[in-house]
Amino acid sequence: MRRSGRHHYTPVQGELDLRREIAMRHFELTGQRVNESRCAVFSGAQNALFSVSQCVLDRGDEVILIEPYYSTYPATFSSGGATLVSIPSSSSRNMQMDPEAVIGAITDRTRAIVVNSPNNPIGSVYAREQYEPVVKACIDRKIWLISDEVYLEMLAPEDRASPAGIPGADEICITVSSLSKSHRMTGWRVGWAVGPEELMRHLYNLSLCMIYGLPPFIMDAAAVALRMDVNIAGTVRESMNRRRKIVVEHLSSLPNVQLLESLPCDGFGDSGEGLIRISLGVKDELLREACRRIREFVLTLVKPRNADGGG
Repeated sequence: MRRSGRHHYTPVQGELDLRREIAMRHFELTGQRVNESRCAVFSGAQNALFSVSQCVLDRGDEVILIEPYYSTYPATFSSGGATLVSIPSSSSRNMQMDPEAVIGAITDRTRAIVVNSPNNPIGSVYAREQYEPVVKACIDRKIWLISDEVYLEMLAPEDRASPAGIPGADEICITVSSLSKSHRMTGWRVGWAVGPEELMRHLYNLSLCMIYGLPPFIMDAAAVALRMDVNIAGTVRESMNRRRKIVVEHLSSLPNVQLLESLPCDGFGDSGEGLIRISLGVKDELLREACRRIREFVLTLVKPRNADGGG
């Protein structure tokens, strides 16, 4: 790196080569055609979301979040003084976004709506039909639609949907993504935002004061990762599906019990209360053992009630 000179200041908005690769990957995933001037590089998707929030939200604005939401969202989107408006999800709707509820929460102070699909933490996947009325409402009322799509590439191509690809979304949709999940490059801290050129100018000014450009060798690695297209996301998708089946096999037949009695379970919004999140990010055998232990423990909780004739 020293001999090549790739250790100096870089363009604030991101290296041209990387932004071109991002624009191409964005089109592949969303169907929205953009060029490099509509892409801005940040130190991870989290930094991109925070930067976007600083540019589009002000004190007194309202921002709509759909529960359950990623645990950093409240701080990210309220840091400039905006008020959070949470839309609950329910198991009766399979924890899916309800477009009518989202649109019904819009007021004169609504400045942005945030969507996240596939959803962290619950994994819900939104369909194009769910996005369409929300996009139309945002266009009609001049509201920003911020789409966190860091997990989108993990889906099979036929299952992917993005509000950015819906006609008319160009001027209201801001798409945020990264290499953290699709390429397992969490420690490299590379993310981006794709949106209207006017927004890019404001993001440029903020980045100028905040990060002053990412390290060049980091962006080199990111461009190569996007260009190589080694389908790491597909490999991860296969392993996650396999591990999900392990969990379902071991735990789906268990009776409902309350495993968390004293710890709050609302870090993802009120809709997350009473839910338990199980990570699939371990080897298969370790996951099987964990599920076996959970199963054994749950059964010890229900046996005394059954012995007394209870349900």
